[in-house]
Amino acid sequence: MKFILLCALLGLTACVSTPEQARHILMGQPRAELLSCLGVADLDEEQDGQEILVWKQVVKGPSITIPTLLSSPLSVSMQGECRAIATVRDGVVTRIVYAGPARGLSGPNADCAPIVRGCVGR
Repeated sequence: MKFILLCALLGLTACVSTPEQARHILMGQPRAELLSCLGVADLDEEQDGQEILVWKQVVKGPSITIPTLLSSPLSVSMQGECRAIATVRDGVVTRIVYAGPARGLSGPNADCAPIVRGCVGR
C-alpha cells in the first residue's frame, strides 16, 4: 500500500521500469518500428504463423571480494542477463516478454533496460 501511495505522489511513470515502458510503447506497433529501436535480433524464427524475435543482454558490473576469518575470501559479482522476446503476427507486435532474473538490485527486469532503452523517450 505504501508503494502505491509513493507512486501516486511521484507520478506513475517514475515507478514504472524502462522495460515496462518499452513493453507498453511497442505493443501493437509494426515490426519495422520494433526493429528500429531494438536493432537486429540475436535470434529470429517462425513458429505457428508468427515470428519470434529474441535479443540477449549480459550486464557486467563490479565484483566485491570480502575477506573472511574461517575460509577463503567471499566474492560477490554484480552481473545479470536478460532476454527480450517479441512475438510478431501479421507484421504487428503482439507480445513482449522478458526472461532472466525478474528482480535484480535495480528492480524488476532491470537487466533488460539496455536492450529496450532506445524505445523509451522517443
